[in-house]
Amino acid sequence: MRLTTSPSIPLINYDFTDELYADFQRDVSKGISEGRIKYREDIVDDLEIAPEAFMGMLAGKNFGKLLVRVANLSAPLERKKNL
Repeated sequence: MRLTTSPSIPLINYDFTDELYADFQRDVSKGISEGRIKYREDIVDDLEIAPEAFMGMLAGKNFGKLLVRVANLSAPLERKKNL
């Protein structure tokens, strides 16, 4: 794709995403599993705290990616018996 901002200044734009994304995913996944790439997540438990966490994110109070955990899948599910 070629874009021109003016007749004397050509601007060339090419998107490499399709060609390089598979390589990127492979390399980053390998780096994370080997411990060469580290990332941070700010995890908030409970959906009721999500609005406060979102406001904190907008104010810059979180680090890394902000996640709201609404269920802990590693814990056994509590089932209420119908009485």
